[in-house]
Formats: sequence, C-alpha cells, structure tokens
Amino acid sequence: MLTLISRFFIGGGEIDAKPEKPRGTIRIVRVRRRLAALVIQQPLVGAERPVEPHRVVEARDLELAVGEPQAVMLAMIDETAPALPHDRPRYLMGVGTPEEIVEYSKLGIDMMDCVLPTRAARHGLLFTSEGKISIKQARYAGDERPLDPSCSCQVCRRYSRAYLRHLYASNEVLSQVLNTIHNLTYYLDTMRRVRHSI
Repeated sequence: MLTLISRFFIGGGEIDAKPEKPRGTIRIVRVRRRLAALVIQQPLVGAERPVEPHRVVEARDLELAVGEPQAVMLAMIDETAPALPHDRPRYLMGVGTPEEIVEYSKLGIDMMDCVLPTRAARHGLLFTSEGKISIKQARYAGDERPLDPSCSCQVCRRYSRAYLRHLYASNEVLSQVLNTIHNLTYYLDTMRRVRHSI
C-alpha cells in the first residue's frame, strides 16, 4: 500500500502549466500532503492489513500525467517529498534518464523504475559515459572501438560498435539482448555512483 499511495503522491502534476484549469498548484500540493499523512499511517511492506476504500486515491484526482516536463517533476518532488517519512522508502514511478535519476535521488527519492533502458536498447539507443549513442547510424559500421570505454559490462569488453551496429542492422535478436545488457549495466552503475555519493 505504501508504494501504491506514494506513487500517486510523488508522481507528476501540473504547476499552473495550464492556468485555465481550475485546479492548480496549491490544491495538488495540499492533496499530496494529505496523502503523505495516509502513507505514514500505512504498515510497512509485508504487513497484512486490508485497504479501506476511502483511502484509495485515483490518479485522475491528482492530475497526473506521463511526460510532464522535467522542471515540473523536479518542482513537484521538491515540494512534496519532504512530507513523506524518512524511515520509509520513497518510490517514484516511471522515470527517467540517468541524469534525471541522479536529480531525483538528490531530492530524496530512494527507488525508481522505468522502461526506458530496455525500450531504448530495443530501438538501438544506448547510454554511455560519453552520451547517448544511436547504434543504428551508419557511422558506426566501421567503428572498432568498444561501445563505452568506461563501462566494464560484458558487452563493452567483448564487442565493438561495428559489431553491435551490424547486429542491429541485420535485425538480430542478439542486438536487443546485448543492448539491453549494456543499458541496464549503465543504469546500475549510475545508481551505484549515487549510493556511494550519499
């Protein structure tokens, strides 16, 4: 239940991005602070207790949306995360790029999930210490360098950019597998750096 409520509590929202809407920042923040009080009352994960119907809040009540601008997400998290208890995990659902994950962690978010590393991998977009690489581009056809010289994953240790590009261009399923292994390793390494910096 903690995850269910906190994902709605922390998720996106509008900060008067559309002033014509009757519900603005103050109402959303007030509702989220009320939800924080409900989260605090919930048992920790694993404890058995039925959810009371009047405690369920639907996303439409909070004006949540996927794809909010990062500035809006950061402002909403900065405003609402402090209301959550520090002795419980803070979960932000469905975000983001490696850079965003670092920012959300700085604001006190403990856990995040996102389809981006795997979805991007399937479409040939790879995250590296040198920036994003679209392996489908022809310029990588003869590039014998490792995908990311700073990465120690098995893909970067064994395969060149040219080989990864060949697999992608040939529609080989192995391309999706190797790209996913690399992107997930990159995300794990990003979170490892975040943990060590705390």
